[in-house]
Amino acid sequence: MVQTLDSYTAGLEIVKAECERQLEVAELPSGISDALVDRKLIFGEHPEVMAILPLIMYQALGGKKPDQAAPAGAAMEFLLAAADILDDVQDLYVPEEARPPDRMQAHYITEMELFTALMLLAEQSVVSLAERNLPIGRATNAMSVFNTFKLRSFNGQYTDSHCKVDFDSDLESSIAITRGKCGSLARCAAHMGAALATGDRKKQELAGEYVEQLALARQLHDDVSNLWPRTGKGDDLEQLKRTLPLTYTLRQSSAASTNGNSHLARLVKMDAAVGPIVQTPLEPADLGLARDEIFRAGGIHFTMLQSLKHLVNARNVARQIEKSVPGAGMLERLASS
Repeated sequence: MVQTLDSYTAGLEIVKAECERQLEVAELPSGISDALVDRKLIFGEHPEVMAILPLIMYQALGGKKPDQAAPAGAAMEFLLAAADILDDVQDLYVPEEARPPDRMQAHYITEMELFTALMLLAEQSVVSLAERNLPIGRATNAMSVFNTFKLRSFNGQYTDSHCKVDFDSDLESSIAITRGKCGSLARCAAHMGAALATGDRKKQELAGEYVEQLALARQLHDDVSNLWPRTGKGDDLEQLKRTLPLTYTLRQSSAASTNGNSHLARLVKMDAAVGPIVQTPLEPADLGLARDEIFRAGGIHFTMLQSLKHLVNARNVARQIEKSVPGAGMLERLASS
């Protein structure tokens, strides 16, 4: 049995082994299990650190056997993989009248089968915490945490896909959407690890606050990378998502009374009549002009400053945890990496 989590790689190996065990126990149809492996949905596009975060937090708060928290790491990995599928399906949404019926329907059926399998695997993993000989109440507490933040995360996912930037958008709502989507998942991972390590609710809350600030810093940095430099994916702009750089730029345009003339404002007006989900095809030239406008208006710089602010907040919370749990310095190092 592993006694210490002495490296990132060691934590990753523990969680990967637990994922394989959960897949074996589940006895999924071969078509589903093969697709999960062949498409590399597990440990795929999302950051690996989210899967080992329960183990990191468990040990940081005094847990002695990190592999006891392995099912929590597996649950997070399956949940993140399911969220990736849902996100891709939402991004590829096509209006019914423009949809190739048979091919598109088969695609969605397959994706939803995989999504359902991953969600069931996540639930199975959390329930299996009861088999780990943890102190009374710890596994039950972790299960409750998982259910609470899982629901908050999918509420955030829904809001993120349905809320486009518009002239009523404000900075607070943009941050709230980011917090609901990525912050809830991060809190889920850390809070589970903390709940398995200690019954102290204050320490559990500090653990959740720490990773939420860290997740916000990372996501805001990603929002910038999506737009700038021009080699970024730019899909946030194509879908006119209510991210902080877009909201800030549109607010600046409105404040300057140019909301009818700016490139971004024109794209928002073009899109307004289409609906909250359907993606309006935008010309590359229009997108390029809008990116330049976001940079000139300060949307990139403002968002980077907010990202740094949340990173500093994460380090400060890590220091609070370190005061009450000697040896938790790994959290501040993680916030600095």
